[in-house]
Amino acid sequence: MIEFMKESSGNIVGIRATGKLTDADYDKVLVPHLEYLFERFGKLRALSIWTRISKAGT
Repeated sequence: MIEFMKESSGNIVGIRATGKLTDADYDKVLVPHLEYLFERFGKLRALSIWTRISKAGT
């Protein structure tokens, strides 16, 4: 699962990924939101926390 941290604000974005990640996590959650933020702010400051990650189906 990919989620954006509630502390994110403006061009500062926190991303938390845990457990099994699916193509939909990237295609429907991560990529569209990051594209929106890049369009809005031009550049971002990011913190990402990835814990116990595996690809769904493995």
